[in-house]
Amino acid sequence: MITSRLTRPLLEKALLVARGWPAGLRLSFNLSGYDLTSSEGVLAVVATIEKSGFEARRLELEITETAFTRDFGQLQESIPMLRNLGCGISLDDCGTGYSSLSRLHALPLTKINVDRDFVTDLHEKPASYKIVKSLLALSGDMKIDCIVEGVETGAEMATLKELGGVLVQGYFYSPPAPALRNCGHPGAARNRRKSRLAERCRMANAAPRTSGGLFGASLRGSPAADILSCLESLFRPGHAAFRNNCLV
Repeated sequence: MITSRLTRPLLEKALLVARGWPAGLRLSFNLSGYDLTSSEGVLAVVATIEKSGFEARRLELEITETAFTRDFGQLQESIPMLRNLGCGISLDDCGTGYSSLSRLHALPLTKINVDRDFVTDLHEKPASYKIVKSLLALSGDMKIDCIVEGVETGAEMATLKELGGVLVQGYFYSPPAPALRNCGHPGAARNRRKSRLAERCRMANAAPRTSGGLFGASLRGSPAADILSCLESLFRPGHAAFRNNCLV
């Protein structure tokens, strides 16, 4: 399975880059269902984190609800192992897959992520409004954080504030950005200029927005055979693809 084979080298590179970040910044990294529902997969993840020198408490590992369709018993063993290291565990795209309240309750999650499908124009869609409101209330009752993904407009942000949301992610806050921009590195200004140019090109081409995705538009148009090299280029020294979370 190509996803599981990519996990270890990409995690190694992401952790290497993140080691140079200020102490207040965290890294979020997506894991596949196989990574957590096989003993080999989770042991490889644990070994990679332990060898990296990066503080596990600054690492957030994101899983999707599709992982629930695999070996849930193994999942119940794997997640506590990662929590014992100090890692946070997020349920990504909450509400779009196969989770149930009983399974959410059975896992030591630290965060849930509200999928952008529920966020787009939620101020004009009563059903979306109620779903987001319910997920925010659920996270509060479970005493875990809730990140609202894909926020792109002022109207969406205003509605989320009204609902009590405090953690957001999306183009309203920032497009995907190089690590240097966020770390006060001497190359930050140069990267900001590149980011603005890329944003202008993106808007001129009317390309679909991908604020919910980890790699933004970086893979658009890449042949399948070049995907691995394209992913690796994102994690070259001084550059990392990561999600920007902020307090409203």
